[in-house]
Amino acid sequence: MSSRKSTASASPASSRGKPVELGGSLGRTEATGFGVVYVLREALNEMGLDIRNTRASFQGFGNVSQYAIKLYSEYGGTPVCVSCWDQAENRSYSFRKKDGLQLAELLKITDRFGGIDKEKARAAGYEVLPGEAWLEQDVEVLVPAALENQITGENARP
Repeated sequence: MSSRKSTASASPASSRGKPVELGGSLGRTEATGFGVVYVLREALNEMGLDIRNTRASFQGFGNVSQYAIKLYSEYGGTPVCVSCWDQAENRSYSFRKKDGLQLAELLKITDRFGGIDKEKARAAGYEVLPGEAWLEQDVEVLVPAALENQITGENARP
């Protein structure tokens, strides 16, 4: 049996999701969603497109998509569709409003898992579509912000 002491120590940089007082960073909650839109804005600029003239469809209604929709809307883009997972039915749905999603409105009818209440969404003027419909929208921007490998050679057209 060795009597050597471990030299391992805790480091504030060694884990993520820490409170600020333990070495975490401010803005962590919104960082990924905002980062997606910062990169999108720059890519659109490089392509000569004004974000205000674009429509977008978002996969998932968790933290990343919620903050991406927020900033994308603030920049003047029009989010028209978002998908989410229905915990009770164990399947996904897409919610579309062609004149633009209203984030605050959707957040009021969303459960803690990011699932949107279908009946309340319909009452608010949203179309309730199959889960994969977020990929099939007539938009300039697709934001895959949930499950990986959703955009494939089979469902993406050149």
